[in-house]
Amino acid sequence: MKKIWITRSEPGASKTAERLRERGYEPLVAPLLTIEPAPKLNRDPSQYQAVLFTSANGVRAFAALSDARLRALCVGDATAEAAREAGFADVESAAGDADDLLALSQRTLDPAGGPVLFASGEHIAAKIHQSLGKAGYSVDRSIVYRAAAADSIPKAAQEAIEAGGIDVVLFHSARAAEAFTLVVPARIARLFRYVTISRNAAGPLFIPYETAAKPDEESLLATLDRICRRAR
Repeated sequence: MKKIWITRSEPGASKTAERLRERGYEPLVAPLLTIEPAPKLNRDPSQYQAVLFTSANGVRAFAALSDARLRALCVGDATAEAAREAGFADVESAAGDADDLLALSQRTLDPAGGPVLFASGEHIAAKIHQSLGKAGYSVDRSIVYRAAAADSIPKAAQEAIEAGGIDVVLFHSARAAEAFTLVVPARIARLFRYVTISRNAAGPLFIPYETAAKPDEESLLATLDRICRRAR
């Protein structure tokens, strides 16, 4: 049975682990990131025509800081599902990546209809607020959480490495990939295979990796299935 290291933060890590078990893998839940919500929301949501989310973590953090449930434009289906679970009624999914969310925003939002709020983490790969601003929109970014990176290899992962038991490492974000490169020595990193949910999520990875065909977890796991079949 292939052992798969899940580097993403909770609660997503446990959800991914459940899906891996269903596919016959042995998940190793050893997050390299811990989500730390902001102490408060530094914007008044009532002044915005919509809020943009590029992650489910952003949705959950925003929902914990405010009762406002604006029109929500989400990067993908998983983020849109998190928004609905958090009580957002008017939710649209770009079903893709940051470029798709940018296109959805420009297609469905009116630059004259009021400012747009981008609720994000502290570290972001895509500057969607800047791109929208250049397109004539008034956009404010509000940092609603930070993904604190581990400063050492998690104990569960270290034990698995010492036992020679990790086959593939999954990355859902560039932030996790960055954390990995900082705590895992190159000589160890070369022992594993890697699958990233998107090219952006590969971050600074210096070893070869496979990328999901679409930036969603179903495609990520389909890519995992393919490389594990190929390795038999």
